[in-house]
Amino acid sequence: MEKTSDLIEIIDDVFLKALEEKMDPVGKEDDDIDNDGDSDSSDQYLKKRRAAIAKQKANMKEGIMSDIASKAKTAIDRARGIPPKPTEDELRAARVRAKTSAIFKQINRTMAMKDKARKAREAEQKDESSCGSKKSLKASKSY
Repeated sequence: MEKTSDLIEIIDDVFLKALEEKMDPVGKEDDDIDNDGDSDSSDQYLKKRRAAIAKQKANMKEGIMSDIASKAKTAIDRARGIPPKPTEDELRAARVRAKTSAIFKQINRTMAMKDKARKAREAEQKDESSCGSKKSLKASKSY
């Protein structure tokens, strides 16, 4: 039983010590954030750290709320039959496809023009060669 009473005494001492330390009243905090009795660089660090955490939580909450609102709007639009707006990546991909398509069309037109010109030259050469053979036939018949 003596061990139990020693343990109770230790716990009582810890609680009494905690109660003796002065805590700031709610709503009336001072510059001594870590309650070590003075206001120093550790208090400044804790103040900045708490502000950064609060800002991050607010940003996360805002991001989550805007994401939920966006998804809800998309669901409502989809139910109404309105197609969803494309994302920036989808718009960029569409612009790339349009440019690529225009380039290939230009290449195809150029190749078609070159092919047409080649066929015209071949036809001219064929006509010239057939005309030359007709002239030679006429010349041979006249003798």
